[in-house]
Amino acid sequence: MILNKLIEYAKICAKQHNLVLLDFGMGDTLTYTKIGFLDKVFIGLTITPKKEGDLFNCEYVDLEDILNKGKYFDVAKRAQALSAINAIGQFLSSYENIDLQGNLREVLTDFINHKSSKTDKIVFIGNLSPVVLRLKQHGKDVNVFCRQESDKHLGVYNDIFEYEGVSQADIVVITGASLIGSTIDALLKFTQKARIVILAGFSAGSYPKWYSNLGITHVASINTNGFKICNNTTLEDIFERKCYLVEVSN
Repeated sequence: MILNKLIEYAKICAKQHNLVLLDFGMGDTLTYTKIGFLDKVFIGLTITPKKEGDLFNCEYVDLEDILNKGKYFDVAKRAQALSAINAIGQFLSSYENIDLQGNLREVLTDFINHKSSKTDKIVFIGNLSPVVLRLKQHGKDVNVFCRQESDKHLGVYNDIFEYEGVSQADIVVITGASLIGSTIDALLKFTQKARIVILAGFSAGSYPKWYSNLGITHVASINTNGFKICNNTTLEDIFERKCYLVEVSN
């Protein structure tokens, strides 16, 4: 499972660099983990999986404890672990020369628009609705598979059809939240036709090189340097952060 691989990569990195757990939490929208290295603070984010069953806050003794409990069949613990993985990924990325750009939604839209033709089938797993809308306005053939209410007139379908959808796609965009339930592992087995497979969103904020040789061609996420969590933090606050869209090796 990809999540298990990420957990092991993160545990090795945390031990090598003596990363320490500073804070963690789960809100209605965001789950976060803050870690420290010397005098620096790094934060990892993921979406809180509110529709995936009961969520119970858990106590953790340290960073390794969060990561180890990410292997439980518990969506809350997995979301917390993914946010910790993303925090460690942000730490590693800070030492690399990654080109930071503007608004993630705009960057992702421009990239897909440039890389696709009007005959290409584009499939989103998870509804990044602002990106989907803009691509449709450019005349692109876009379908979305998610657990939200379906609307076939808008090209939004129930996720029970997602494997068939990605098997026909030329470009696939999968939200990082798919890592929590490991649905991404199954999805990637059906993307052989696709020439571009993007893992996207702030839940995909881990170290991009950790996604090499998995069938993912690009990672698009945000840089959380200096980001502060507060009670009224919104998704818009997150997507206004500097972002990156990088190619990964396969």
